[in-house]
Amino acid sequence: MDDTGIRQRLAAILVADVSGYSRLMAGDARRTVATLDAGRSVFKAQIESHQGRVIDMAGDSVLAMFETAIGAVTAALEIQKTLNASLGQAPDDHQMRFRIGVHLGDVFEKADGTIYGDGVNIAARLEGLAQPGGLTISGMTLEAVRNRLKATFEDLGEQSVKNIPYPVRAFRIHTDGTGAPPHRAAPPSRRSRSPDAKPSVMLFAFESLGDDAQGRVLATAATEEISSALAKLTGLSVVTSAEMADYAVRGRVQNAAGRVRATVHLLDQHTTKEFWSQRFDSTSTDGFEAIDDLALRASTAVRYEIHARETEMAARHAPEELSDEELMSQAGHILLSSRTADWQRSRELIDRVIGRSPDNFMALSIRAAGAMTQVICGYKEMSAEEAADCRRLARRAIDLNERSDFGHSILGTFHLHGERDIASAIREARRSLELNATYVLAMDLLGAAMIFSGDAATGVAHCVKAAEANPRFPANAWFMQSVALGYFVLERYDDAVEWAQRADQREPNVPRYLLLLTTAAWHAGQFDLARREAGSLRAGFPEFRLRDLRRWPFQDPGHWSRFCRGLVECGLPG
Repeated sequence: MDDTGIRQRLAAILVADVSGYSRLMAGDARRTVATLDAGRSVFKAQIESHQGRVIDMAGDSVLAMFETAIGAVTAALEIQKTLNASLGQAPDDHQMRFRIGVHLGDVFEKADGTIYGDGVNIAARLEGLAQPGGLTISGMTLEAVRNRLKATFEDLGEQSVKNIPYPVRAFRIHTDGTGAPPHRAAPPSRRSRSPDAKPSVMLFAFESLGDDAQGRVLATAATEEISSALAKLTGLSVVTSAEMADYAVRGRVQNAAGRVRATVHLLDQHTTKEFWSQRFDSTSTDGFEAIDDLALRASTAVRYEIHARETEMAARHAPEELSDEELMSQAGHILLSSRTADWQRSRELIDRVIGRSPDNFMALSIRAAGAMTQVICGYKEMSAEEAADCRRLARRAIDLNERSDFGHSILGTFHLHGERDIASAIREARRSLELNATYVLAMDLLGAAMIFSGDAATGVAHCVKAAEANPRFPANAWFMQSVALGYFVLERYDDAVEWAQRADQREPNVPRYLLLLTTAAWHAGQFDLARREAGSLRAGFPEFRLRDLRRWPFQDPGHWSRFCRGLVECGLPG
């Protein structure tokens, strides 16, 4: 919280209102008010029981904030289930139906508890897209809850939101007894490219908004730097012909008051339609630093959006129908989650590729990553057999392609978490960044290794850069916990709590995140929060014992002792 009493935070926002409220009031105001009061009671009870807080209930509207996306969505579904079940008790022309929208995003919270910002505006727009008695969520929310709900998700496509410079992907949720019956939008067709070709992208020269010479220089520099960054990214081919491209990137650069602003658009060349755009504002007044920052954030975002679109298309086909590239795209996207079911699914897909192509370096790296992720996001030590298999796969991938940024990042991650070899982890991270200076997985690895080495201030800077490169990147929860870890080492415990909460909000109930949040909260003196998170760990993982906890690779044993002390003090079983 800054000195104005305003705190910026990540939260799930729920917005609701009554469909046809004016008509209901005109028909029978007394009955409508009574029904509205009953509905408000349902909202209040469900919001509070799912770790939410009612912000406002003015008129026929509801505004609430939740700690987690799954809490907000579950509360919304329970609200609609309860309210819709009571509709039969009222005549058709007196039935009151609420529309609900939920978005996971940044908000500004004042000391008095009121909230403002884009997150609230987006949730309100989503509410307007909901059917009476239904629920609409954003793509960010979907990423957080997709694998935790038995529901179907109707893709409404990109939606414009007033005063938001980029479109927002919207989805209606349908479950038994909630909302309208499911209807799926027609999926995009698969590409006609050769079976194992990578998605191809063409970058058009960026335009300069304005006639000044500096603006034209910045536009040219932006084109060159983003093109170079895209060319280095794993899984993309940069082409120079629009006819050869699956995707096209266009953009505009504006230089105003010493700041650089760029708007980037991504088009599907097969449909000729734009499906994503985003505005990037540099915080630097130095032109070169601004362009470097733009290249990092734009290339990361473009790669993710293409990856997500390719994965969406591949998911609509049986695995046996997919090429190796399509299977790897799908497996890699799934792997960036921190959930056991996702890792198992990723392994099934990637084993299919290795069965066909045993020397596919990317498949071997993904397979090694899957073996590690299950261990480092949990709490137990990697078995000798798992470690040997992971080491073999990661090193074989580098032998096959020494210029793979992903391969070096995975080998470095194994060195750090599988062998506690910080120096080798730093070496592999730096080699990955030599190959691709904008690679966020390598940035986070380098930062984490430096944090464990004791150079936490430098490490935090790398991890923050990775976490802020693209808010939609699936591994952001991991990057956020890296930042939290750095602040823990620096004994900035309130900051550690804030970043650990952001990780837990993004992907709830991951053992590693809960452990870090619990001990950071205890050291920060936030004892109620620490005990609550320790309770969440016990409830979600009743077999957890401190004696089974894998030792994290701190070079200074004092950091590990401090880490464990917070867990012991919170009463976690030994």
